[in-house]
Amino acid sequence: MVDIQKLNGVLKTAKQILNENQNLNKAEEILLALITKSLELIEESVPINNICFTYKEIYSFVWSDNVDADKARRVVNSHKDNLKELLSAESKFSKSLLEKGHNRHLEINSNDSKGGAKAFWYLTLSDINSPNFEPSNQISYKPISIQKPYFWVKPLLKVSLQGKGAFFFVCIPVIGIIGIPFLIYLLGTTNYVWVSIISVFFLYFLVRAIFVIYELMEKGVSSVPDFMVRFKTSNTLFVVTRDKSIKDEKEPKSIEIVQYEASCPKCGDIVFIEHGIKEFKGRYVGRCTLAPSEHQFSFDHVLKIGKCLR
Repeated sequence: MVDIQKLNGVLKTAKQILNENQNLNKAEEILLALITKSLELIEESVPINNICFTYKEIYSFVWSDNVDADKARRVVNSHKDNLKELLSAESKFSKSLLEKGHNRHLEINSNDSKGGAKAFWYLTLSDINSPNFEPSNQISYKPISIQKPYFWVKPLLKVSLQGKGAFFFVCIPVIGIIGIPFLIYLLGTTNYVWVSIISVFFLYFLVRAIFVIYELMEKGVSSVPDFMVRFKTSNTLFVVTRDKSIKDEKEPKSIEIVQYEASCPKCGDIVFIEHGIKEFKGRYVGRCTLAPSEHQFSFDHVLKIGKCLR
């Protein structure tokens, strides 16, 4: 599974590098188009496996829409070798990614073996096809695309703690606290059941929001409330990160909603990230679904790894 955060970061830097070059050749134009479209789909929370493009789509990005599939295949394939060279580990482009702090370079893959209209190209990272081996005492947490987030949750998928973003997060508990006296007044002056119901929900949301903000300040991570994600969505957390997309030496912090995927390195089953209990109380841990008491791992949202706790 692709680490979508790392892929997103590499794509943004790659786009910046290409945009700085005013004299792009055709291979570079194709690459820039693929990067731009891939970033758009990631921003729309499209699953990573669906971020791929047919020959006709690639042709339309760089040339025009009016072309048949055979011509699109011939033209795009004529630049394939140049694209491979552009993305090689020794190329100037890949070295530029390395200089900007990325330890992986881009690769372009295709499923041409299927042939016909089903053939497509997609961008990935250099080690995406490397053996998936993990030592038994360490686990890897990989960010993945959130499946169909609610429309009202999308603005919260990534909020920079700078300017309006910081104001927004501060306003949530402040507005809630200001509203408490008003609710108390309504409860004292009316006998309507709906006022009591609204009050209960309001207080729940307020307490939950304050708890999330507290955990983000203390731990840098907090679980996303169940009402914000779909029923089958698991391992979804608020995490504090550095916003590397903003050109600033300080790299302001951001709060993101990230979904993680992890497999137990001991038995291979699914791992859920939960609040720890007993000796691990006060921290988030990864617990295997088959042996939750015995297969437990630490959780580090920055390094995306965890050590065996039991």
